[in-house]
Amino acid sequence: MESVGLDMEQIAAFYAAGAFGKYIDVESAVTIGLYPDLPRERMILLGNSSLEGARQVLLNEGRLREAEKIVPSITNFELNSSRTFMSKFVSSSFFPHTNLEYYPTVAAKLVARGLVK
Repeated sequence: MESVGLDMEQIAAFYAAGAFGKYIDVESAVTIGLYPDLPRERMILLGNSSLEGARQVLLNEGRLREAEKIVPSITNFELNSSRTFMSKFVSSSFFPHTNLEYYPTVAAKLVARGLVK
């Protein structure tokens, strides 16, 4: 998000795809820092979206045109070549996340339990 100048308030929706994304408990995923701490109604669990997207594009020419319009707006980042990303990635491997400012609902739960001040 920093790479493209966005902050959390600008994220309209968080999509989790695949079986893992479909069936993981959202609260647990936020608590361990796997998912962002967004309002839960903005969390959209898709399931097997790649196969569904391929099916729609194959069966509906309008969906193909829609996909073709989206392609130019996609940004690809080689995360492993970014020192900033790798530093943040390593520091975020602690449970809970080392920067609780990113996870206000998790911080509130920890405070309520007397685990942090």
